[in-house]
Amino acid sequence: MKLPVTMTTEFFWGYFFVIFGSISLFGFVFATIASNSLPLSQNPLIETMENDSMKIFKHA
Repeated sequence: MKLPVTMTTEFFWGYFFVIFGSISLFGFVFATIASNSLPLSQNPLIETMENDSMKIFKHA
């Protein structure tokens, strides 16, 4: 038996996913682009993340 879905429930989930997606997109853009223009941090954990890079080693 299917329960009735009200319009308020549909609007809630619609707005919820739009807001969640917008926050996720903003966070990703900030992490990839804007964070490079910020000054270096004195926090060791954040400094480690800022200086992180992918290193590929070739085996002989």
